[in-house]
Amino acid sequence: MVPSKDALFDPRMNIELGSAFLSVLMYDRLGNITDNTSREYCVISAYNTGAGNVMKAFSKDRGTAVARINTMSAPDVYARLRRNLPYAETRRYLSRVVQNRKGFVQL
Repeated sequence: MVPSKDALFDPRMNIELGSAFLSVLMYDRLGNITDNTSREYCVISAYNTGAGNVMKAFSKDRGTAVARINTMSAPDVYARLRRNLPYAETRRYLSRVVQNRKGFVQL
């Protein structure tokens, strides 16, 4: 199902679709990333730019990209994403979401 433009502007539908997309990213498209924090950084980025662009920040080959991510520490994955994601918008998005999330966690 492809949602209509109107559906995306309906807050309830937008939250439902966004949550479903996050679940697909977390457990399907990026589910082979073993470290939870590294996977979270990748999911945040993929929500904005797509899983393929996230993988390209590590390698042109998806299997190699996942293997590389799984050998890196979470801070190194974050740094690599902030440096190598193909779009400045996504690099900024990752930074903003991670910073804002810290505030929500403290509540």
